Amino acid sequence: MITLREYKTSDVFRRLAVIPPQIVKLVNHPVRRPVAVFNPALFLDGDELLILARVVLGYYKYVSAIAEIRLGLNQVLEGEVPEEVQARIVIWPRDWFDFWGAEDPRGTVVEGNRYVIYTGRTRDYFSGTHGRTLPVIAREAGNGEWVKVGVVRHPGEKRVVSDKDAFVIKEGGRYLLFHRPHYGGNDFRTVVSSVRVLEGDVVVEGTRELLGPERFEEKIGWGTPPIEVGGGEYLMILHGVDKRIGAYRAFAALIRVGGGDMEVAGVSRTYIMEPREPYEVYGDRPMVVFPCGVARVDDSILVAYGAADQVIGLAAAEISDVLSLIAGVPG
Repeated sequence: MITLREYKTSDVFRRLAVIPPQIVKLVNHPVRRPVAVFNPALFLDGDELLILARVVLGYYKYVSAIAEIRLGLNQVLEGEVPEEVQARIVIWPRDWFDFWGAEDPRGTVVEGNRYVIYTGRTRDYFSGTHGRTLPVIAREAGNGEWVKVGVVRHPGEKRVVSDKDAFVIKEGGRYLLFHRPHYGGNDFRTVVSSVRVLEGDVVVEGTRELLGPERFEEKIGWGTPPIEVGGGEYLMILHGVDKRIGAYRAFAALIRVGGGDMEVAGVSRTYIMEPREPYEVYGDRPMVVFPCGVARVDDSILVAYGAADQVIGLAAAEISDVLSLIAGVPG
């Protein structure tokens, strides 16, 4: 595995805005105020931001749904958030593959359609030894509605404890699924697989590990979908959990795609974002920045992230500042 990163942080992100659960009003549920809102997917929709956030209504089983929030782009860039934000639940638990919750969506546009892939906590989440979570694919169906179209499965009898942190892109006539299966114990793999379809039973093929944790980390996982930065290279943000205190920090990777192949061109020498604000340090789960959504705005990237598993954070960084921290991978 690649060993390039140091256990230090060069935080290049400007914090812009925070959305706490107290200002979120659910318009299609009698429980109007969630107790937590975090880990959002993000789409840039003209001059608006479409945010698809994980919402929790109670703590008994911490069951999540996904709600849609719209904010003005310029408003966010100026660090302004309304005193009340309307949200509408658009994806909620209702089948065996997400019975105990719909969590942590990531969003991409594939063949002109908006897709989110979220973590479904299956009916076996609390009782099973494998198949506890699976990536579930939903497609925007128009009029602000989302329809669940596929469930990601592993071939044959391969037993996977859980699978999460997933998103999909299309490259060279094939679908590439980035995901993080857990095979038991401390065996977490940050992989990319090919899939033939995005609907029905979506079976992974040709799974390949791209990155592994550093010596100071328990595990890493995919964060945001890729942003193209030119020359067949894509910038991606991942999270890492350190062994010392279990904090979630973010680092960057540069992925090169071309000629039917994919490789890691470089990784940031340090973390590029870490918990530093009170709402990132203290919450339902202390010491967490967890980027899930990203949009390119001119020469910057706008990141939507979960802060301490309780609120949504919005932050921005210059692409050049992130790229300047990336070191190439030795051949």
